[in-house]
Amino acid sequence: MKKESKMIMLGMFSKNTPEYANKRKEEAAGLIEKVHISEGDYLVVKAGPFDKATAEENMAKLTENGLEGYIYTDKAEKEPEEAPEAVG
Repeated sequence: MKKESKMIMLGMFSKNTPEYANKRKEEAAGLIEKVHISEGDYLVVKAGPFDKATAEENMAKLTENGLEGYIYTDKAEKEPEEAPEAVG
């Protein structure tokens, strides 16, 4: 069974204000690795994937330096659950 990877969410910003997303990314990237911005409805600044222990260590570094965020499980990295067998 594959271990779940953890991500750190650092913020969501309007596409009209990319400077705020870039500023948060640069602040976090100065402290930890794997920080990036993904685009969708919003500009999302996040870091990872990490194993659980590394994610917790990185979140502690960010918190010590005044950056807020939270750790979450990256659902895209999980193995798909088996579908129930059809009854018929």
